[in-house]
Amino acid sequence: MLTEKKFILKAFIQTMEVAWSLLRGIIVNPVGENVFIIDFSHKGDRGYVLNNGPRFFDGHVIILAEFDSDARVEDIVFDRLPIWIRVFNLPINKMNMRVAMVVGDKVGRFSEVDVDDNGRKIGRYLRIRVKLDVTKPLRRGVVLKFDDKGIEDWFPFQY
Repeated sequence: MLTEKKFILKAFIQTMEVAWSLLRGIIVNPVGENVFIIDFSHKGDRGYVLNNGPRFFDGHVIILAEFDSDARVEDIVFDRLPIWIRVFNLPINKMNMRVAMVVGDKVGRFSEVDVDDNGRKIGRYLRIRVKLDVTKPLRRGVVLKFDDKGIEDWFPFQY
């Protein structure tokens, strides 16, 4: 967890088992200062938690990272948080996979986008999943310039 605050490990385990809606339990092994190896008793639980979260406990963000058992704990980097962002005020014809990839890579690393089978979205916002670099300040939006008009505009986010 991204905190220097001490917390009760048993409370963390009990809370996250419920929050993550696990089919089976978890075993949590401390391996460093607020660094743990979580062993999921059910493979499906592991995949669900890695893809969906939630990623918070007691007001602190939880950063999960897959690791190679041959790696040293100090070599594992906990700097990316998968998170969905909503991008508002995009023109309807720009609510698509291509724009989502550009925006996603400006915010962090593009991961996926919520679009239909044609790669488009019609609605109030475009929902993009990014791997956010937690070492950098949160962005409130992005300035984009579309080729067809050459005009820059501000497009705000919600996290």
